[in-house]
Amino acid sequence: MYEATMEYINGSPAPKLALGALILLAYAHESLKMDDLLHALAIEMEPFKYDSTLLVDPDTLLSACCGLITFEPETKLVCLVHILYCT
Repeated sequence: MYEATMEYINGSPAPKLALGALILLAYAHESLKMDDLLHALAIEMEPFKYDSTLLVDPDTLLSACCGLITFEPETKLVCLVHILYCT
């Protein structure tokens, strides 16, 4: 299931966006709000700078991540989905 989702993300139009979000959420030391995550994803690494043209809307990010992240509108927090798979 995880492998198929990652293959889908890598073949999508925005794999860099999705993988960037997943990495930021996995390594964040505290919960991230949607606006904070979107702005963090608009930072280019080479050269290191903020680029407002890279801002996307929340629905685009949620779609790019193929259900691996959730957004809570009340708190504005974005979280990784924790999936338990048993056979």
